Amino acid sequence: GFGVCYEGLVLSAYFGGKPYGYNSENVLIVGIDIDKKEIERAKREYERLDTKTMKWVPMPNFKFICGDARNLKELINADQDLKELVSDGFDIVVVRHPNIAENSQIWEDILRKAYDLMKQDGLLIATSYIDFEHRMLESLLMKIGYEILINKENPYSIPTKYKEVIRDNYVLFAKKKVE
Repeated sequence: GFGVCYEGLVLSAYFGGKPYGYNSENVLIVGIDIDKKEIERAKREYERLDTKTMKWVPMPNFKFICGDARNLKELINADQDLKELVSDGFDIVVVRHPNIAENSQIWEDILRKAYDLMKQDGLLIATSYIDFEHRMLESLLMKIGYEILINKENPYSIPTKYKEVIRDNYVLFAKKKVE
């Protein structure tokens, strides 16, 4: 799952042409996690103060869905507004440190669903903690039909307290193969 989606504002700002940390309401961010607690945390993280009512309200361009991403199409179709917004596919899919080594079939299913729901010129961005899992991810994406555009160590990765584990240590950009 996406967890709390701390990168949401960064992605919104970057792809919406705004300064770092600003929300671009022209960019729809959809987060899916199977853990209801993570969904609730993310919803709280992406609220803004409505100055007319002086109440915290959800940011309109952030959608958080509790569910199994292997059922991606069904989850999207269950929300009529979301279904209309992404009817022609996703521009960008972000996958942060999928646990390929322990759950390869689950992630293959999820990445296939993402592939099917991406626009033809859509982009997949994926990060990994460790090199062998990153190589597994790369192989899996190529098996599904993605073309790897960039695949390298991330010079901006974040160390953890475990020497061999660095958050987002490897980054990969891929797109659908043109046939």
